[in-house]
Amino acid sequence: MFKSLNRKDKSFYLTVANIIKKINTNQSTLKKEIYGLQNSNRYYGILHNILLNYNLLKTINKKSDFMRNVPLGCVVISEVLNGNIKNAEYKEKFLKAKGSKELKILEDIVYIRLIAGISQEKDLSPYLYEMTEIKNVFKIFGFKDKTKNSSVKKDVVLNLEGKVKIQSFESCLPIHFLNPEKGSVVIDATAAPGNKTTQCYDAMNGEGKIFAFEKDSKRCELLKKMTEEYKCENITIENKDFLEVDSNSIKADYIVVDPSCSGSGIHFNYRKDNMRIRKLKNFQCMILNHALSFNPKKVVYSTCSVHNEEGEDVVQEALAKNPDYVLEKISLKGNENYKNVDDIQDKVIRIEKNDGIQTGFFVALLKRKDGK
Repeated sequence: MFKSLNRKDKSFYLTVANIIKKINTNQSTLKKEIYGLQNSNRYYGILHNILLNYNLLKTINKKSDFMRNVPLGCVVISEVLNGNIKNAEYKEKFLKAKGSKELKILEDIVYIRLIAGISQEKDLSPYLYEMTEIKNVFKIFGFKDKTKNSSVKKDVVLNLEGKVKIQSFESCLPIHFLNPEKGSVVIDATAAPGNKTTQCYDAMNGEGKIFAFEKDSKRCELLKKMTEEYKCENITIENKDFLEVDSNSIKADYIVVDPSCSGSGIHFNYRKDNMRIRKLKNFQCMILNHALSFNPKKVVYSTCSVHNEEGEDVVQEALAKNPDYVLEKISLKGNENYKNVDDIQDKVIRIEKNDGIQTGFFVALLKRKDGK
């Protein structure tokens, strides 16, 4: 059945299957694989669906004796059951193998961030949407045209691609809490692919200076591409390890630290590797301490991790080594899943992971005691 598909679809599904295999064998992460792909939003949707239901899809593939290439089989089965590949014979076969179990369905909502100078709220007029408490970030959850029966996510990708940035609500939080004012000097310590860099640029209305560092050369190219597409000015991008930047070379007001982490808040079928977590924690402590050595007014620290080792423990160690800094209380309204953490004075936020709905995320805001 797969052989009957056109060449373009075959290529797409094979790419998806290869990514699924790499993620499920801990060779890569969803976040890492998505960056750099053309039509990344299309890939994200299908990957999210398959990873969410992978164990059931694998069972269906086995029971129906469908494909030896299990990841590819799971991709095709998912597309047949979702109606994206039309084949009544195989759909009946897969439904029989599925039995009474149900596929989990991603909530059909999408968070978008308006891009200053490119998009406005009126561009959202065909949709049902609501403002969030983050500036220029909106939740889209339906269509004003009640007769429209397509996916909200797919429609937004099709019609607003390039006008808005599709970005999870959680990942918009660090810049929201940092809240740099116009004319500030900001460092983005690990900047690629550029979501936080561009959000920071918008937060300052383009008035200020941003130094964006990225150690990896390929990811640095993505960063350059995004800032060029957003027509950002006053941004200096360096393909350099932030840990090698002299703390006396830049007089920064604010620093964004969103370092490499386990990704446990976004991974499906995640298995904790304690040795890897220890190594990551050491790196995270190093980069946060280095950021504080620049003596900025504030540093926002975030990870898409569910582990205390990569969140609370890193912050507590940084505070112990940098007595001139304290935590500034941050909070969100109206959602019980956004929790302040008791063991560091209710001043940081840990967002609970909920597959298909929200990512696990940690945010802390450190400020200089003198406030200057």
